[in-house]
Formats: sequence, structure tokens, C-alpha cells
Amino acid sequence: DMDKNNLDGVIVIKNNLDAVIGYATTLSEAMTTIASLAGQNPTTVEFKRNFTHTREADIDLSQDGITYVCTNSQTLTDTNGTVILSADNSTIKDCTINDNLQITGNSNTINNTDVTGTLTLDGNSNTVNTTSIITGVTTLNGTGNTLTSITLENILNIAATATSTTISSNTIKATLDIAVTGASITGNAFILTDTDTGITSSGGAASIATTSITNNTFKANVLGESYTGIDLGNQFSGAITLTNNDMSTATADVILTGIKVASGTATITNSEIDSNETGVGIHLTGGATHRIGSTGNPN
Repeated sequence: DMDKNNLDGVIVIKNNLDAVIGYATTLSEAMTTIASLAGQNPTTVEFKRNFTHTREADIDLSQDGITYVCTNSQTLTDTNGTVILSADNSTIKDCTINDNLQITGNSNTINNTDVTGTLTLDGNSNTVNTTSIITGVTTLNGTGNTLTSITLENILNIAATATSTTISSNTIKATLDIAVTGASITGNAFILTDTDTGITSSGGAASIATTSITNNTFKANVLGESYTGIDLGNQFSGAITLTNNDMSTATADVILTGIKVASGTATITNSEIDSNETGVGIHLTGGATHRIGSTGNPN
């Protein structure tokens, strides 16, 4: 299990000058050692083996301001089922979390790290980015969190508490569910299984004021299968911005419904919906004062 090319320690702790200042053999020992080295400016922890043994229970990366990096795409597995990042202002980089990942700390970054289980963001102002692949369900509970340039293989839930959420430039392969005011969904590529829905909403009537859904593309995972692009329910009381949402990427797909709005005040512009001559392009079932296109522009 150990990387034989790095026998200087299974966990190496470095300072801000990239000098080695400590070692550890288990993750819990590493947290204690980092705390004891506070006066030496520890900034980086390098994992040089896979942490998958039964002794690796209750993994909690708890020390603030540390970059936790896997030197060769090592795997972290918690035998109790969930790896926790409770630190603030820290980074997990270049790892595989072969488990669930729960982030309870704030202002952290998950970079180029795959998660084979679920991802839960309970903390605030966290960012998951740069080619990470999330296999399980992703749930955002904290405020100001950002998902960008990653692949989501499963459902994405934006909870009612997750204000100021940004979802941008991702590949999303299942339904994104909005339950909060002010979510920004922009520049994503939705690739959907047969009859699935790209974006929907949930919660009580008029429980969400506004949302912005812009510059997204939609297509079926298998050319010619069917999907619904955007289906927003009775949760909205204010402005819904729907701009440049392209459902013409694969013209052989069957779009059951392109855009459906049941509440709020929607402005729908520059959205191409090509459905192989079947389905419904735009369906307004509720709300008021909707606008399709803009003055002087038929798109």
C-alpha cells in the first residue's frame, strides 16, 4: 500500500518554504502533529500512501489553512463511511475520496479530487472545482458555495438554506433541484438519461423569490432519447431569468418539455428548443407577466 518511492514517511508535513517539518503515520496523528507545529508555519500535508485500512475510522481533516495533497492520486477511505473536512481555509487536492465527503468547515477548496460517494456541503463559501468527479448525490446546505468545472454523475440538491449558491461550467448528468432564493445556474452542460429532467424546483408555494438559469446546454445521454429541460414549479414569487438555454445540441433528441414555469415572473430569451417535431417548447402554467423574447428581438 505504501509508495516505495517515498519512504520518508507516509504523511509528510511541510512549511510555507516547502521544507519538511514533520511526519505522521495515521491521519489522526497528522492532525495532532500539525497543531504541535503551529509555530513553524505548517501549510502542506502530503499523503504518500492509500488510507484504506480499518484503523482509518472517523477521518476528520481538522487543521485550518492546510493544503492536503495526494502525491500520486492516493485514496482516502473512512471505514465509518464519511470523510469529514471540518477545517477552514484548507484545500484537498489530487485525491480520490473512496467514500462520502462532508464539508463542515468554511472557505475550503476541493481541487481535482474525485468522490465516489455523496458530497455534502454544510459549511459556507466552499468551492469544488477543476475536473473533480462526484459519483453520489450532492447536497448543498451552506451559504455561498460554488461548484465549477466538475462532473456531477448524480442528483444535485440546493437546499433552502443554501443562499448565494453558484453552479457554473459543470457537466451535470442528473436532475438539479433548486429550493433556495437567488441560485445562479450558468454555463453548465446537462447530459440526461431517458425521460429525466435537467432543472427542477422544490419546496412550499412561493418559498423561492428569484433564480437565474443562463447559458446552459441540454441533450440526451443517448442520441434520440427524451428529456425535459427546465421544469419550475409553484415555488417562485419573483423574477425568473431564463436566458440562452440551448436544447438544440442534438436535434434528434425528443424534448418532452423544453421550459415549463408554474409561478413567478419569467423572462425567457435566446433559448433554442428543437424537439424533432414533438413535445412542448415553452409551457406557462402559472405565475404572471411572463415575457418571451425582448423588445425588438424575437429571440
